[in-house]
Amino acid sequence: MSQFKFYEVTCDCGHKHPVSLAEIIHGNRSLEVKQMVYDRSLHWTTCPGCNEEFYVHKDFIYLDSEKEFLFRVVPSFVDRSFEEVQDDFTKMMESMANDPSKFSLDNYAIRTVSRIERLREKLVLSDNNLDDDQMDALKVYLLQRMLDRENRTWNSPDIYLDQVTEKSLVFRIFDQDSKELFELEIDKSLLKEISEIYQQQKEVEFGALQEDDITMFGQREALKSLRHYASLHPKGPIDTNSERFRRMLNFIPRGNRISDDAKRYLYKVCEILDNFPVDKRRSIEKLFEIRFNVDLGSGWYKSHHTHIWKLWAALKTLPDKHVEQNSEIKQIVLDTKDHRNGGTYNSGTGIIAIGDTLASTGSKTFFDKTVRHEIGHAVEDQRTKLVKGWQKNVAGWKLYSRSKPNIKKWIAEMGGYGTKVKLTDTDKKDILDYIDSLLVKPTPASWLPDSSIPAPRIKFAGRPNVINSRPIQAVMGCTDFTPPHQRWYQLNSSWVVYGGKAFSLNYWYSQLMVVDAKQLRSLMAFLPSSYAAMSPGEFFAEVYAYFYDPKYPTGSAVPKSIKTWFEKNLGRSEGPSGASIMVAKSRDKRPIGASLF
Repeated sequence: MSQFKFYEVTCDCGHKHPVSLAEIIHGNRSLEVKQMVYDRSLHWTTCPGCNEEFYVHKDFIYLDSEKEFLFRVVPSFVDRSFEEVQDDFTKMMESMANDPSKFSLDNYAIRTVSRIERLREKLVLSDNNLDDDQMDALKVYLLQRMLDRENRTWNSPDIYLDQVTEKSLVFRIFDQDSKELFELEIDKSLLKEISEIYQQQKEVEFGALQEDDITMFGQREALKSLRHYASLHPKGPIDTNSERFRRMLNFIPRGNRISDDAKRYLYKVCEILDNFPVDKRRSIEKLFEIRFNVDLGSGWYKSHHTHIWKLWAALKTLPDKHVEQNSEIKQIVLDTKDHRNGGTYNSGTGIIAIGDTLASTGSKTFFDKTVRHEIGHAVEDQRTKLVKGWQKNVAGWKLYSRSKPNIKKWIAEMGGYGTKVKLTDTDKKDILDYIDSLLVKPTPASWLPDSSIPAPRIKFAGRPNVINSRPIQAVMGCTDFTPPHQRWYQLNSSWVVYGGKAFSLNYWYSQLMVVDAKQLRSLMAFLPSSYAAMSPGEFFAEVYAYFYDPKYPTGSAVPKSIKTWFEKNLGRSEGPSGASIMVAKSRDKRPIGASLF
């Protein structure tokens, strides 16, 4: 019989309640449970606190003793090592020893699948006597045609066989955000046609394929080679100069076009290669580029081979669409010249630079945070309209570029010069000229105004009305004219506030800034760095880096409104958690990831 166990889960509303979740499902013995997989009702529950339906992800075993197959279902977003996955699997298999039937699994086909939707597809294939390999070939063919001819903007579409009729095959296509794009129905004859081609291609030696013949069959064989090399972990051997290895690198899909299992295989192969001499390790950079679909600049392995592992660990926790599917990121380079202790993102070139000193001697926490921060800038470029709207609507950011008319608008935003001071036209002109001079970017570029410009109390000595005017008070609130010369964002707590808005000058970008004072204070209270007050862009990048910290949501102080916005619009972190039970909202989507209970 099937085995279920109660687990306590926590809804997003905070309510906790027990849910019965599968440990082992005997499909041919528990037809009612098998039907729950088919109708997509398994592991769904309703929160007693808010009446919201949600899906609970959990590892479990599904087996059929008549057809002799066993599937281990693993939530795809759970980021664990092969050893941890295998240990968990071994424990679950041992628990089956208590099964009354005590049958042997020696002749069973045993596989691991990610997502329960993938299990459902396997059951549809089995119940309709369809070949798994041939169906995979057909799906690759269909996806390739859809991406090439229909819409290349889809986020990593996934295709699942939904049902089989007398004359047709029905598929459901989802994007990476689990939004169903459409349903596709095709004639069964196409499967036969593709199957015949597949059988012909299986007889062709993989090494004989031409470089430009990157077909679905070449990709499939490349993935088989990858699986083979991963099976040699931990020490190999792997001949990186062999024709098979070279063809694998040339044919294997990149980034979001490969499965979660394939990504784990890539990591295992890299671990093997890391034990090789330096000249053999160069392939790790190529495998990294395949895994994350981003080019690495020269120098990562030339500098020190551990740097690339740090970068890998930092990127794998981010949503796939932010890195693998982000066309704004052209390259990630190791900076050995300008910003060796930090990082930069060039919006014009799409290059992220991470300092070599930071990679060598910086703490892991700061290195990871820097990588996330720079990725955050690229995500803003990727989702410009969305992020700009958030910056404006959440914290009320408004920027004015340097010009006399814009300075007047900035002053008008703060209610003018102030009702308690009397200013002449000359006073107002001098204030405008002074603020304008502060925004002239010095050479070389600096975080501070030109050092030759005197502080307001010196510049306007003997003119108390000018010094006490709102614009000059705003200048004094965000500008440190004496050592240690703190920057405007470090002084955010002293920015002048009027009408619920805080005012400052950004000397790096030569801009005048306005921001909602209450929102700024509440957000700065949980962010570990004042750098978020530097500009709207840095504000978003800092919140992004904090939100996607792997420790999140444990101990997180992110306001609920921001948490909700990020999860809805940008997605949750990919891990690592090590937990096997997670929650996903929205019944109109196939189960994806969610919050740890």
